[in-house]
Amino acid sequence: MRHRFSLGMGTALLFVCGAASAQSNEATATELFNKGKELMASGDYASACPKLEESARLDPKVGSYAKLADCDEKMNKLVAARNHWQKAVNVAERDKDARLALAKENFERLDKVVPKVILSMATPFPPELAIRLDGLDVSTATLGIALPVEIGNHKIDVTAKGKKPWSNAFVAASGAPTKINVPPLEDGGASPAAAVVAPTAAAKDAPAGDASKPSADSSGGGVNPVIGYVLIGAGVVGGGIGTYFGLTALSKNSDSNKNGCTDGTATCTSVDGKALRESAFSAGTASTVSFIVGGVLAGAGIVVLTVFSPPKAEAPAKAALSVGPGSLMLKGTF
Repeated sequence: MRHRFSLGMGTALLFVCGAASAQSNEATATELFNKGKELMASGDYASACPKLEESARLDPKVGSYAKLADCDEKMNKLVAARNHWQKAVNVAERDKDARLALAKENFERLDKVVPKVILSMATPFPPELAIRLDGLDVSTATLGIALPVEIGNHKIDVTAKGKKPWSNAFVAASGAPTKINVPPLEDGGASPAAAVVAPTAAAKDAPAGDASKPSADSSGGGVNPVIGYVLIGAGVVGGGIGTYFGLTALSKNSDSNKNGCTDGTATCTSVDGKALRESAFSAGTASTVSFIVGGVLAGAGIVVLTVFSPPKAEAPAKAALSVGPGSLMLKGTF
């Protein structure tokens, strides 16, 4: 019951930490979006697309996906552009966005030019069947469905237990889908040998009748020590997150001072400065919460290991937690 409470408390605290981190997502996404637009305007699409993709991940909106799709198309990544226009359509439908018609129009435009391939294979499928398109796994559920692929060369690889592998190369182009039928695989593939585990010296020498005796590592009750390690690990992660957001807050605050915000006050004379100051406040809050949550989780993990874990023959675990500004350190033996 105690370990359930500890896990429940840790889950709740991690949820709070995640919520605090999410406060800065929108501001970060806006900065990435603006930088991506700037890079696109200068023709640097290779640098712009990753920033727009991260912006859309942090704050998925119609405009984010639309700009990312435009960047993908400039890089001649038509499948990615088509996919992002589809996401823009989905978000627009969900949010009742007025740009729904525009998103649909662009998706349909790309859908007509993006090459597609239709794979088929007779049933029943052989055991352990694996179908790969350009090295990526393809589920048998997608057989018979037009799969979008980029223009150019592609390869299909098919393997199964006890069968000879089969492969086929093809060139995809706009127009009618390329249809590829995977023939029945021929017998003759090598089957993986069964693993043989040799008995240990202790097992060979153990006298008959001792198998019923509990081993030295068997648990006599209490909480599984793995829970303690998990909580400590989560606490260290929380400390790392707190450090990241703390440094971000300092950087944003410094930038806001350079953009018209008086140090130590919320008075700003520029829009950019105000946005940077707000980002600094959000990052500072996230940092504080992350350090608190990380310390609590690590402390709970140490309690689990030192108090509630079952006794062992070896020396008991020893640990010490040190928390300071911008750092969280765990020392000890486990």
